Amino acid sequence: MTALTVVVPTYDAAPWIAATLRAVLAQAVTDLEVLVVDDGSRDGTVDVCRALAATDPRLRVVALERNGGVSRARQVAVEQARGEYLWLVDADDHVAPDAAPALLAAARAADADVVLARARFVHADATTRAVPSPVPGTLRGTDVLRALLRGEASGHLWNKLLRRDLLRPDDFVPAPVHSDLALTAAALGRARTAVSIDAHVYDYRLRSGSIISTLRSRAESLRIVGDAVAATAAAHGIGPGDPDYDYFRCRYITLSAVKDLVATSDRPDGTRLRALRREIGPRELRVLAARRDTRRLALAVTARCSLPAHRALLALAAR
Repeated sequence: MTALTVVVPTYDAAPWIAATLRAVLAQAVTDLEVLVVDDGSRDGTVDVCRALAATDPRLRVVALERNGGVSRARQVAVEQARGEYLWLVDADDHVAPDAAPALLAAARAADADVVLARARFVHADATTRAVPSPVPGTLRGTDVLRALLRGEASGHLWNKLLRRDLLRPDDFVPAPVHSDLALTAAALGRARTAVSIDAHVYDYRLRSGSIISTLRSRAESLRIVGDAVAATAAAHGIGPGDPDYDYFRCRYITLSAVKDLVATSDRPDGTRLRALRREIGPRELRVLAARRDTRRLALAVTARCSLPAHRALLALAAR
């Protein structure tokens, strides 16, 4: 079995994919496989990948005929991966030169199912923002999943190493965006042990017009992903009334969905908005207050009580 498979889903990534693949192939891992699944690109991405594969046998390229979304591309890749561990990265980001060796060494040393590491968002103006990661140490049992629910670990895939057998076909939900959150939750829910390391492994580049920065594309995805994470949590006896679950639900799903509705239209879907506002009750406000999450507490109070004030807060936060 190969030690590590780096999975790279691609779609119309011709300007960036070569640099990303070269950085991945340069990782000092002896037993390495790099698996690209192209999701029906129209801009020559496949040709770039195949040209690189012709020079390096560690790189395999799978070209899908039709665009089916990043979740489907990842599923195809995971089904064909040979590695004991998987690292899922995006086609247009920056991986640190020593990232893969650090992740794999940590997994081996602790016999961990998951390794969590540091990463950051890099905006178009070169400003950065750190991605949440637990303090260095070991997590066991349900504490692995709870780290995600509490916001200590992010829902992103690219700053984590996962043992391949943590993932199942049903984990790949058909959400255009945020599907990595559902997949991350499923993997963390099955993990016996996870180790968090003090190593920076990844820069996620936020580009204007990308799907993650387009609020209109997120509403249905948030519902699908929220249901998937709820199912994972329920399998561990975690659900409404549990402070960790209530914090996750309010922070990641409800407030995000309210933001999408009020920030993209002066006349949002009233029925959907009323349902979301009803989800922000005294219990959710108490959880936010107990976590001393003053920013989201203010957003929750205004979302529940005053949409004009909520819009003003969102505008202030976007500056």
